Amino acid sequence: MQFSFWVVSFLVLIFFLIIYLRYRAFKNSILFFTLAIICCFRIQYKPEVSVPPKCYKIQKIVKENHQKIIFIAEGKEKVLFTLKRFGNDSSGYYCNDVIEYRGRLKSLPVPKNLKDFVYADYLTKTGVDSLAYPTTFPRVVHRDSTSIVFYASKIKKTIASYLFSFSKITNSTKGFTIALLIGDKSFLNKRGYELFRESGVIHVLAISGLHIGILYITLNFLFSKLLRFNKKAVFYVVAILLVGYAFVTGLSPSVIRAVIMFTLIQFGKSYHKSTNTLNIVISSAFLMLFYEPNLIIDVGFQLSYSAVIGIVLIMQHSGLELIIRSKPFGFIWSILLVNFAAFIFTAPIIAFHFGVINFTSIWASILVVPIITIVMFVGLLLLIFSLNNFFAEKLYLLLDYLFSGLIWILNFIIEHTHFLIRVFLDTSGTIIFFSILLCIFFRKLKWSIIIALSCLVLFLLPKNQQVQLLKINDRLEIKHRNKVYSVKKGDSLFLNSAQFFFEQEDLLKIETKNKSRLIDFNVNNYECLILEF
Repeated sequence: MQFSFWVVSFLVLIFFLIIYLRYRAFKNSILFFTLAIICCFRIQYKPEVSVPPKCYKIQKIVKENHQKIIFIAEGKEKVLFTLKRFGNDSSGYYCNDVIEYRGRLKSLPVPKNLKDFVYADYLTKTGVDSLAYPTTFPRVVHRDSTSIVFYASKIKKTIASYLFSFSKITNSTKGFTIALLIGDKSFLNKRGYELFRESGVIHVLAISGLHIGILYITLNFLFSKLLRFNKKAVFYVVAILLVGYAFVTGLSPSVIRAVIMFTLIQFGKSYHKSTNTLNIVISSAFLMLFYEPNLIIDVGFQLSYSAVIGIVLIMQHSGLELIIRSKPFGFIWSILLVNFAAFIFTAPIIAFHFGVINFTSIWASILVVPIITIVMFVGLLLLIFSLNNFFAEKLYLLLDYLFSGLIWILNFIIEHTHFLIRVFLDTSGTIIFFSILLCIFFRKLKWSIIIALSCLVLFLLPKNQQVQLLKINDRLEIKHRNKVYSVKKGDSLFLNSAQFFFEQEDLLKIETKNKSRLIDFNVNNYECLILEF
């Protein structure tokens, strides 16, 4: 909403004319112009959706299995609902359902200490204001049963129920299979999930660019190399199948991002003799941000695009892929480069959001990703043979053995080769890190000088930094850059140019270069502040 619809349309029209006059590519210009106009309509048309009092519209299903349902719904407040299932209760909800709830809402939980993950901060970032724990399932007062999202969610739930119906398969294998095929992590075994997280390969359990990339490469090879379809036919078939798979996963945002990106890449390959993959990747990111600007702060969006851009830069612009030319060793070298690229370009983002860099993920990915690729192929065959339970069960038993071997490998990696360091990067540090990477890969003096000067300015500017404050009895915990400091009444703490004075039992005075402020813990024992120092 920065500009009116007509201003944006005028700017897009000017851009269209420049493209046409410069390249004479009328068809491509018309395509871009149409997409841009659709995006303009999307930006201009933002309906005010209001629901009746004590009613909430479901925005996101966080978790749904046989034990509980967790979802985020918005009405007068944005609420996280948690409901327990009892017996054979088959009640369920879909996105965009409007429910009625007249019960009591609870405030966000105050953390017990600041050493661990602060759940209240995570909820605040997602926009959640309150919590609700209904004892009975709230009544659905409206359901849009004709929407695309409803049908996609229904397909996803049907597949999950089918995959969980096999009695001879362990629950852990069922949970992993459901997560890998349709992106629903609700059925995951807690211990197995922790193994993936500690080894730094938790991303393989969330349907993202990796999984869509595997599917895209397979489909491209099948229809262009084996079946010998012409280029335009390959584009339409691959695009339709990728979109179909997006429906299987319930049209999750990460899958939609990946499908758009790989569809554009295939479009470039099918309709042009030479394509620039980096331009296509950035164009897909531009379209996503043009449609939903808030994606820029989404961690999944940042990680997926930084990983893909890193892989493209290293594999196509660094020259490293040409070091080893023999086919068998060259293939292994390519796998190593892809893992290294994904790691080095996602490390600063992980350090920015979570304050850690897990080096274990480099060698864990080399072993895990090939197994996950086989699992995906077997899992898709399992869905194809769903009409024949005998063959489906045999394929499922194969997955059971594969997951058992994968768990053993992850246990071995964590016990013998685990290497994690705690590093915190602020916004300026993250920008500087990426700037250095771009200088290394582009190797142009002019751009290197501009980037170096920009980094110097960023380094000298004062920075907005997050500080978390928690009062526990007679002491105060202060967390900054993932380090926790403990002070008692009468103590003071100096962090760079900021000073914290715990003068009275419930009052904290904070002084920075520009101003001072007083925090009263009689109101709330926990505060999360953004300070400039």
